[in-house]
Amino acid sequence: MAHGTHAGKSREAETPYKHPVVGAAIDAINADSLERFLQVFGPSPSVNDSGREFRGLAKIKEWASSETFGVDGHFYVEEVGGDGPVVVRGRFESKGHTGPSIMTFKLSGEKVVRLEIR
Repeated sequence: MAHGTHAGKSREAETPYKHPVVGAAIDAINADSLERFLQVFGPSPSVNDSGREFRGLAKIKEWASSETFGVDGHFYVEEVGGDGPVVVRGRFESKGHTGPSIMTFKLSGEKVVRLEIR
């Protein structure tokens, strides 16, 4: 389990490096790097954001461009768990949305095949 903190604290403490691809996704969000974020996905990926479904990299890019990137978004990790799907609990803060968030990453090898956000 990894615990994170807010601004001014060690970046290592807020990134779940136990799962490299999950850490890469969180790092990409916090670096405002859409291209790095898209690189974590495998073939035929999908994202479900609070019931809204996005399938394929083109739709994920469209969703992420307006919901996560370019809105000063930052994800503060509070807890990481799971041996199958990786569940990351934390807080997302941005111009558009601020509040608790749970991201569940389903992996295939070193790639994300599904990301569920609630």
